[in-house]
Amino acid sequence: MKSLHNFKDLATLLEQETARPKTIEIINISKPEIDEFFYEISAILLDKSIDDIKEQYIYDLATLINTWQVQGFVEVYHQDSDAKHGRIKPSHINAKGSITPLYIGLYHARVQYNQNDPLLIVTFEPDQTSSNDNKQTPIIRFLIDHNSMFVHFNEKHQQQIMHKIHQTINKLINAPEHYQDIL
Repeated sequence: MKSLHNFKDLATLLEQETARPKTIEIINISKPEIDEFFYEISAILLDKSIDDIKEQYIYDLATLINTWQVQGFVEVYHQDSDAKHGRIKPSHINAKGSITPLYIGLYHARVQYNQNDPLLIVTFEPDQTSSNDNKQTPIIRFLIDHNSMFVHFNEKHQQQIMHKIHQTINKLINAPEHYQDIL
């Protein structure tokens, strides 16, 4: 727990704790890392140039990463009513609260405030640099839009399409250096 030096610190701490819904999970983190092929993969998935990706999203991405780093944790929400810019959602939980097993271990965040797309895909790995076993390293994988990640509404019940999308995303996470062969 943080040390409290005066009543103002106590009031600030109480305000922060009461502002967070009880359904929010906290993942303590070390320094976030950006996948080596983040821009290349994002450019292909969003059908934009690397320069466009940098120009349109670098500020928002840097702000998001800085927020997480300064906090030392990432807030994870499970219910859409708890969504807030800067929080992430497990990608395997859909809007109805149902589980999509194909996406277990993936998380997504809104890159831009008040914008649904693109989504920032994040995974977590145990922090190898800290003696604190409780810390995770967030890996910033790529940007993708909702329809590419979760399938267009009319196609959602086509398991074959979902499986193909999952295979592609899984390959991008496990072997990003082969993105040109995957995409």
